[in-house]
This record gives sequence, C-alpha cells and structure tokens, in this order.
Amino acid sequence: MTYYNLQVHSAYDLLNSTIKYTELFSKLKKDGQNTVVITDPTLYGAIKAHKIAKKFDINLVHGLEIKLGYGISFLKFNILCKNNKMFYRLLEISTIIENKVEWSIEKFVKELKKSKEDFVIIVIDELRDSMEFSYLNDVLKGFDFYFGFNEKFDASLYQYYENVVYTKPSFYLNNDQYQQVIVSRAIRDNAKLNITELTTTTGSNFVRTQEDFRNLLNVDNPLLKSMLEKALVKQAEVIDKCCYNLEFKGYHLPKYKYGKDEDVFQNFSSRDYLRYLVQKGAKERLFGKDLYKYKKRYEYELKIINEMGFNDYFLIVYDFVKYAKTNGILVGAGRGSAAGSLVCYLLNITEADPLEYNLLFERFLNKERISMPDIDIDFQDTRRDEVIKYVEEKYGEDKVAQIITFTTFQSKSAARESARILQFDDNALKFISSNISSTRTLKECYESSEPLRNFVNESTINRRWFNIALSLESLPKNPSVHAAGVVISDNNPLVKYAPLAESNMTKYLTQWTMDDVESVGLLKIDFLGIRYLTMVSSIVEQIKKENPEFDITKINYKDQKVYNLFAEGRTEGIFQFESSGMKEKLRLLKPTEFNDIVAMNALYRPGPMAQIETYIRRKHGEENVNYPHPNLEKILKDTYGVIVYQEQIMLIAVNFAHMSLNEADNMRRAVSKKKKEDLEYYGRIFIEKSVAAGYDRNVAKSLFDLIVTFANYGFNKSHAVVYSMLAYRLAYLKVYYTKYFMTALLNNVISSEKKINEYKQELNNLGIKLVKPDVNVSLSDFSVYKQDIVFALTAIKNVGYRSSYEIVQDRLNFGKYLDIDDFLKRMNKKVDYQAAASLVKAGALDTFGYNRATLMKKVKDYYEDNRQYINNVRVALSAETGLTLKVEEVEDYSITERIQMEKEVTGTYFLKHPVQVEKEKYSYLPLQYIGRDITDSYVEVITKKEIKTKNGDYMAFLTVNDGKNDYDVTVFPSVYKYANTFIKVGEFVVMTLKKQVRNNREQYILEKFASLKNYNNFCLKNIKIIYTVIDESISQLISSYITDKSAVKVVMLRSNNSTQAKTVYIKNEQEFVHKFLENLPEKPLKLAYKDK
Repeated sequence: MTYYNLQVHSAYDLLNSTIKYTELFSKLKKDGQNTVVITDPTLYGAIKAHKIAKKFDINLVHGLEIKLGYGISFLKFNILCKNNKMFYRLLEISTIIENKVEWSIEKFVKELKKSKEDFVIIVIDELRDSMEFSYLNDVLKGFDFYFGFNEKFDASLYQYYENVVYTKPSFYLNNDQYQQVIVSRAIRDNAKLNITELTTTTGSNFVRTQEDFRNLLNVDNPLLKSMLEKALVKQAEVIDKCCYNLEFKGYHLPKYKYGKDEDVFQNFSSRDYLRYLVQKGAKERLFGKDLYKYKKRYEYELKIINEMGFNDYFLIVYDFVKYAKTNGILVGAGRGSAAGSLVCYLLNITEADPLEYNLLFERFLNKERISMPDIDIDFQDTRRDEVIKYVEEKYGEDKVAQIITFTTFQSKSAARESARILQFDDNALKFISSNISSTRTLKECYESSEPLRNFVNESTINRRWFNIALSLESLPKNPSVHAAGVVISDNNPLVKYAPLAESNMTKYLTQWTMDDVESVGLLKIDFLGIRYLTMVSSIVEQIKKENPEFDITKINYKDQKVYNLFAEGRTEGIFQFESSGMKEKLRLLKPTEFNDIVAMNALYRPGPMAQIETYIRRKHGEENVNYPHPNLEKILKDTYGVIVYQEQIMLIAVNFAHMSLNEADNMRRAVSKKKKEDLEYYGRIFIEKSVAAGYDRNVAKSLFDLIVTFANYGFNKSHAVVYSMLAYRLAYLKVYYTKYFMTALLNNVISSEKKINEYKQELNNLGIKLVKPDVNVSLSDFSVYKQDIVFALTAIKNVGYRSSYEIVQDRLNFGKYLDIDDFLKRMNKKVDYQAAASLVKAGALDTFGYNRATLMKKVKDYYEDNRQYINNVRVALSAETGLTLKVEEVEDYSITERIQMEKEVTGTYFLKHPVQVEKEKYSYLPLQYIGRDITDSYVEVITKKEIKTKNGDYMAFLTVNDGKNDYDVTVFPSVYKYANTFIKVGEFVVMTLKKQVRNNREQYILEKFASLKNYNNFCLKNIKIIYTVIDESISQLISSYITDKSAVKVVMLRSNNSTQAKTVYIKNEQEFVHKFLENLPEKPLKLAYKDK
C-alpha cells in the first residue's frame, strides 16, 4: 500500500511554511511517492509547483485551504481538484477569498453545487462533538466529502464514520526542521523568541515518507490504531479520484476596443485598421525618405504581425501611448527590441527610425521563436498610473490587473532577521551585517569568511541560528506589486485564467508572478515609470513658458556643445551616463556623434566593458581597425571592427552563412546560454552554411567561436539607441537650459540628502548657487529664483508636503509674510512645532531679520502658549495698529551650532562648511584647499567604496569635500590597511594628498592622514618656518625670542599682499606660537613644518 501527503503547505504559504518545491519533490521521488497534494491558503505558487512537479514526474493535485463560516466561528476545509475544470474553478474561489469575501458553509454548498462532481472536500479541523459530524454529513450530502483525521484527534468520535481519511498539515520538510518554521512565523508576527528556551527541535508537521506513515500504526491504543488504518486506506481512494493533467496551450490575447473617435473604423478588422494607421504614419513620418524601401519593410512586418495574431496587441499599445501623449504625459522614445519595429515607429510608439539606425525587426518578433511580443513603454513616473487606469477603464476592471511579485529572504536578510527575532545582542547583529554579503549565499559567506565560521561554531546557539538562517534563505517573504507589469485578458474575465487578489491601483492583482502569468498564455505589458522622463517633462514645461513652440523630439542630434558635455564627463543627471566609471570612459572616448553615445551605452556593462579601450583607440586612430573577415566591414564599420550589438551577430550569420534573420536570432539566443548541445548544433549549421557559401571551413569555425564569445554579452542595439536618445535629450537640456535642468534634477532626488549634496557640487561647478530656503521665496519643490536655485521647503526635515503646501499657498493668496508674528498667525498652527523649528534651523525664517536663537525662542513661546486669547491679541495688533508683538532678541547660536542645525534638517550647509569653520580656528596651520601637487587638506569624507584587489587586498575610493569642492581620492592597500577603521563617512580628517594626472584628468592619492588635533600637535612640534606680517606688537613679541641662524626662521612680510619680507630666527618656537595665538589672536600667522 502507498501512502500520501494530502496536506502539504509550501513556502508560498508565506512565512507559515519552509517547504521549497524542489526539495519537496526530490524527497517524494526518492521515497517512491508519485503523487502529492499542496493545499496552501492561496494559489501563489500553483504554476511554479506544477512546472517543477513535471520535471520530477510527480503528479501534483492542486488544493486550496479555505475557512468557512460555521455558526459564530469558522471551520477549515481543503478542496482538492479532481480534474482540469475544477482547477479553473479554484481560481475563482481563491479570488473571492483573497478579495475578503467571507463564505459560510451554506453559501459554499450553494455556490459549488453544480461543481460537486469535480472536487473532493475534506474538513481538516478536529471536530469535538457528534452534532458537528451530523451537521456536516447533512449539509454536504451529495458532495465527495471526507473527515480529516490524524493521530492527535479523538478517535472515539470518528470511529462511527466511513468517510474518514488521514491528513495532517506539513509545514516543514523533515521533522528536525521544526525550529525554522517557528522562527519564520515569529518574523511574520514580529514576535521575539528566546533561543535558549527553544528546546524542542523536532515536530510532527513534516512531509512523511512511507516508513513514517507505517510508524504511525505503532500505537498501543487499539481504537486509535484501527482508526489510523482505516483513514490511511482512504488516502488511495482520494488520490485515485484526483487524476488530471494541466496543459496551457495558446494565448488569451485581448481584442482592441475602438474608442468614440474611431466610430468610422468600427467595421474594420484589426488587421485592416492597423494597416491604415501604419500607412497614415508613413505619410506623416517618412517625408523625404525612400518610401519604396520603407514600404517593403513595413509590409513585411505587418505580414508577420498578422500571421502571429498580434494585430490587436499593436493597436492596444498604440492606443494607450496615443492617450498619454494627447494628455501631456511624457512617453519614452522606446524601450528594448520593440524599437527595431518600423510598425512601432510609424504608430508613434517609438521614436527611433529603425532603418536609419539599422535595427532589426527579427530581434523583436521572430515567427520561428514562439513567444509573445514585448513592447515595454516608459512613462514619466508621476503620471504612469493615469495610463494604467485608462487601460483598466477601457477594457474593464475584470480584464486588467497588475502583477504580483514576492520579496525573498536574501542571505543577509535571512541571517539578520532570524538573529533579531532570536534576540541576539546589538554587537552580534552588527557582526552578522558586516560579515554576510547580499551578493553571496550564506554557504559561500561561511566558506569565504573565517570570522563568520568562528562565530557560527563558537556555540550551539550560534550553530542553531545559522541552520535556521540557511533554511530561510531564498524563501518568499511578502507579496508586492511588480514595478511595471500589467496583464490584460481576452473577452473573458482574467479570473478564468489566473487567480486574483486585491490591489491598490487597479482593482485586481494577479496571484501569479510575471513568468507564471505568461506561461498560461496571458499577455503582459510593462508600463514603466521613469523619473528621468518626469524630469524632462518638468524642464520642457518651464521652457514652453518662454518658447511655446519648443519640441524636445525635434532637437538637433549633431550639436557639438552637447557632445562636448559628454566628452568632458560632465554627465551628472544624465540617464545611464552618471557613474564615475562611465564619466572616465567618456573623457577617453570624446564622443563626436550619436553612434558613439549608443556604443558607449552598450559597452559599459559587465563583459563588453573589456572592448571599450579597443573601441576608443581605434576611433582615435591609435590602433588599426581590423575585421574578422573583409566581408564583415559593412557590418562592423560603425563600431571600428568591435562587435558591440546583438544585431551585428545576427547580420554576420545572415551575410556569412546565408541564414535567415529568424534563424540568426534563434542561433544568437541559443548560443548565448552556452549549452553544449546548442553550441554543437548551431556550430555545425553555421559552419556548413558558410562553407556552402564559399568560405573556408577554418575561417567559418573561428568566426563561430567569435559569435559564441560575443553572443553572451552583445547588447540590444534597439534598446541602446532609444535610451541614448533620452540621454542626449537630457544633455541638450543641461547645455541650453542649465538652471531648469538642475532644478528638475534636484526635484528628482528631493528625498535623498546624499544626491542633493552631489548635485549641489555640480551647481558650484556650473557657477549656480543653491541658496537656503526662505518662506517668502521658496516653493514646495526646488525652484529657480533670479540667478540662483532656492532650496525646497519639502526637502526640509519635519516640514513635508502638507506644511510646505500651506506656507506657499497662503503666501500666493495673501502676499509675503511681513514678520515672524505674521507668519505664525497666518499659519495658525497648520505648521506644527517640529516643522516650525526645522524652518528656523534651515534658515527659512532668516528673512524676518532676527538671529536664529531669537526666532527659535519666538517659535517655542508661540507653540507653548496655551492662553485662549493670545491669537486674538495677535490679530488685533496686526489688523488695527499694524504693530506686532515685541520680539525680545537673545544671543545667537555659535556658527558651529548653526551649521550643524542646517545639516540636521537639510542635509547640507549654507552659512559655511564645517571644514571652513575649523580651518579658520586653526588658520596658522599649513592646511590648503585641494589642487596642488601635494597638499595637506582638512576634509569631510562624503562617500567610501571599498573593493578587493586581484591580490586579495582591500583598497578604497573616497569622495571628500575640502570646504569648497568634492574630490575623488584613491586609497591604495598599503595605506588603506591603516586608514580603514579611521576613515568613515561623515568624519573629518586631515589628509596629505598627492595629485596625479591620468588620461588628462586629475586624481588624488592618499599618502598620510591624521585627526586635526594630532595634525596640530605634529605641526607645533615640528615647526620649520613661521610666516607673519610686520607689526609693532608682533615685532615686540618676536624681539624676546630672536637668536642665531641655526634656529627656526620667521619671515615677516611688510603686508599680507607683499613679497617684501624681513627674516629673523627665534628660539623656543612652540612657546612663541602659543603666546602669539593667546595675545594676538587677530594677527596673521602661518606655519610650515619639517616633513619627517
């Protein structure tokens, strides 16, 4: 007799089970169990389980755990599918449950009466009295119904019934994995556990083997043994009824719905209407071009689109893109391989002419590659949702849904979350965070880190924790919404094909992930929100106030000022070109045409990055351009003989081996995966076809090897072109509308202090000042004011959108705030105390003419004053006499306190940089701004990036600020091993920096470092020269220390700007300096030290 697990909960019963599908089916296969029932309370993992079960040749019975109302409480049941029809019915039931509709047992019976032959229903809760048995037998009469039973239940109540089957929930794979589930549930419930009290290490809710089932019968109680035997026999009866094979064939593609303005086309087929729109687009977009060549291409594309049944799909995308553009929502130039379609270009879905850029339709849609087209559309992120809502309203809320995704436990989160729940102390949590990398598995971290191995093995508790963390790794944790994916069904509601859950924006969210939704034949479209498009939209809106005719899509793509910006690496804020590494390569490349921008976009990625130097040398004539074969020159000429794009690989196969473009695309996709059988198969075809075309076999073989190398990382040219168009447009706006560009850029990162500071540095480079916030000038967002950009009120900590809106609207409606009292009265506590205090700290109330300590006192008094009549007094004073309450001035905060307050609430400094403040205190020290060949500079560490060298040593790249500008600093391993613990982000340190010029660009190497205190002590102990100015009081002080020439030199300038000087020598130089600073603090003094 074979026994079965009839109630397995998978890891997709989120944080309630740790059973992973592959491990489950592997265990069952080894045990000879050919069938299993999975009964999660949702269908999240149904398709994944189906796919993996097939690989293991396991029959999967889909089940669903449901709670049904029973009197004033609930009973749990499992519904098991007998056939395909019930699987689809299960989608509807799960959708109802996940949308918070409660069913009673009676309602369930009524709703599923017609389907009663299609499923088995098992009550899985233990029943406590005979009345419950009688009621259920009666109400479920005619249904294929069983009472679930296991060894924990009271056998005396179940002995009178024949429809009893053994079923017990499995929440972990093996009985020794009990603690892992306890911890995952504690994470779910955010409940703390004491690991020392977790003494139970095994449990009974595991996946049983045949031996485990047989061992159940080893009981002394004869009644229980009899009941277990009877219930176990019934398992096979249940399994025999549940026999079906799910197959998902064909697509469920939506049909285009004609709009009100398209009534005249209602009788057109989708094929004819698509053709009409394409021909219309050809007349509008191909003026002055070779129409014969374009017509031949779009006729070919239309033929393929029609044969593959995708006419409606193209019309749907055309329609919502048209809706967006008509309603002022900025749409991207294109995305992905769809930019290779001339039809998409003529429908105004994409903006790059595929013939002009030699883009291939077959890279996008290949009749020999059975897959759905993938037209992903970028929208400005602030208005993307409007387009999705339009689609939902047009096609029906029951036919449109967003797509679910799941966050999973990565190595670091699995380790840290489990340790937190098990109440490890802060030091242990800190150690775990710093010794486990999110880019490696826990096993890899353990193997590569000796400190981690020591930590794990130092106690039994730590070993138990690590085993728990290992079991949690890669488990799904929480459901979320896919960033872009939307699915649309055909004329049937989506629930006919996929289970649905509640969603925030659309009514529904699929319970299945993107891959699962596509595998059952549903069409996914990505609606991506791109903040850079929002930025472009904002800039264009400002430009159009001055120039209503401005059109960003019609700018000149041959503007040398724009290419100069790329060539100089001034690409902060430029989409895809912002990283420091990219800027470095751009400075070397010095782009002069759009093709250079496209190529760099494609090359600056892991893999092809190795070809950048070759591309650059060849472009500048420093290396000869060589082609793998002379006949490939026309394909590789634009990229100087370097294979950059996937399309080039396809064209090589077409021109060399006389393959069709479809065959070439299939070959490219296959060999990129490096499967041995595919490499052999396509290698043979390529070589044989090349030989047949008249080429030497060895040449053909070497060329195929080249294709294999580049197929793995050759980039999609279609995507590179359209994304480079966005980058170029941003660069154009930066060159010609700099203030608007920088304002939009700051608004794009309004919640990121780090990015605001980065862009503030860029403003300095551009000669634009970011001025402090001002309640009489600032808007909610960053804004242009005269020649400057004024700080956003929303970006001030504790102020936020609501308070900033109130401040700005009141000012716009009723005029500027006259004084502090007028401001407080008009706000009438719409702005809370925290916000008002932050406004003071940020300098936003400086406009009223009082120092910040006075303003803070005024704010504090106002918010602490609870007398009912105080507002009336303010109103009376203001309205009747024009006077305000007296402001009593108090002593201001120190400059250090004021800049610390600014930093606290804005993330940046306005009055002065703290580096400058400290340098003023120690003005006598030889500290300089960065820029000379060797400088001692006092700096703030802004960023720190640590890397591991090929030799296994660690080094770092820093960004530091010397009080004026940001600089990049390299710390080599020889220095970094000492500097690592000392140099931290946010810390202030004296650095000795050596300037190097590499590739016409300055960079700085850290040679020495010290705290300001230690540097001061060092300088005072090693004085070489003292510089000052001739002055009677200074001369008098010096006279008592003058000695012979073997002592320390004092250079006394005639004035600060003079080159004429008198030189003397003094003894006891340290004492002299201390007396000078004590008695003559306002007089100029500078030291030079002996370099040891």
